[in-house]
Amino acid sequence: MSEEGDSNQINNEQNETKASGSESRGQKRESEHESEESTTTTSSAPHKKVKVLEFEQLYLDQLPSAQMYEKSYMHRDTLSNIVVTKTEFIITGSVDGHVKFWRKLPEGIEFVKHFRSHLGPVSGMSVSADGLQLCSISIDKSIKIYDVLIFD
Repeated sequence: MSEEGDSNQINNEQNETKASGSESRGQKRESEHESEESTTTTSSAPHKKVKVLEFEQLYLDQLPSAQMYEKSYMHRDTLSNIVVTKTEFIITGSVDGHVKFWRKLPEGIEFVKHFRSHLGPVSGMSVSADGLQLCSISIDKSIKIYDVLIFD
């Protein structure tokens, strides 16, 4: 019985040693990983050049500080045509083939509708005498006619 007791004691000691060894290996791996991270961040920081803009603070001060921003409805390319109707609309056409409708307000204008009208630049626009219809033409040899009041 003493031999069995001794062998059980030896097995328990071996199991404890294995468990403590695996814990220390895990701790060692964690510390190695941490040291790798710290050397990676510190070793790359001195080599990276930071470009400082001449008027950086001025640019930063001019950034909007609102919680939400409005979408810009401006044309993405150069305007080629602008017409004003008797029905209180401004219609713009651009070199990228887009036509946009704007409503005149007492103070400013309001975006109303956007059409990807032509494959080529808008080369001309004309409004009917009563301001109810718009015609746009393009270098791509297409003509589009719109009903101004219902934007169709």
